[in-house]
Amino acid sequence: MSCASWIPGRGSTSFLHDIGRIVLTKQGDTVEVDGNCEVSVKWVSMAKLDSTRALIAEGNSWSVRATVVEANAFWVLLESSSWQTRSDLPTEYLNAPDLLINLKKVSGSQGNTRPVVGIPVSQIKEIRLHKNVEVDEPSSMRGSIIAGASGGFLFGISGMLGDSDGEWFPRVPVYDDSPSFVDFLVVGTASAAVGAVALPVYRHWKSQKEQRRGRADDWWGWGKPLLIGQDEYAIKIRR
Repeated sequence: MSCASWIPGRGSTSFLHDIGRIVLTKQGDTVEVDGNCEVSVKWVSMAKLDSTRALIAEGNSWSVRATVVEANAFWVLLESSSWQTRSDLPTEYLNAPDLLINLKKVSGSQGNTRPVVGIPVSQIKEIRLHKNVEVDEPSSMRGSIIAGASGGFLFGISGMLGDSDGEWFPRVPVYDDSPSFVDFLVVGTASAAVGAVALPVYRHWKSQKEQRRGRADDWWGWGKPLLIGQDEYAIKIRR
């Protein structure tokens, strides 16, 4: 691989030693890069500005996001889901003597590896942070309808049965004799119909409310370029 055989800051048990978490600071503003962030990075390599990219065809590449594997005072080591093999890396990466290209074992695999790219901290000019949110899969409409109908049916039947004191569910309607099978069927069907409509509506309302709350609490800097350099953000390592 086209990279130096020895690079200051490398350790024997990991890619880097004295590793820590990246913290960007500027005039009292502190931004910590953690596992919930993806990054887009620009840096100077061989007197040219480069960025996090992946090769899509000979001579053509596109911008990708990456996550921080390790970082210390000298290096920021990145991996990306778009870098599955060495052939996914742009030729400029492979030919750059000032980048660290290595292989990382894929967790849970049988010896599979994927490339990681090390960028000198001193050459980084810009970092963009992207919120890596784990979104729960929305419940399907069909699933909500089935769950609502089932719950409504059971609720209706329980309401007819009630308890001896009527503490939880009064007997509605009031029967002189025990309700018949038809009575159970009618009330259960009506309750199931109500539940089949109410639960999907409630879940949709709750989802919209959480999305609005998330946007209101969002940090202003997501996706915006944070410039690195004099009078701009500085990269520090928190251990």
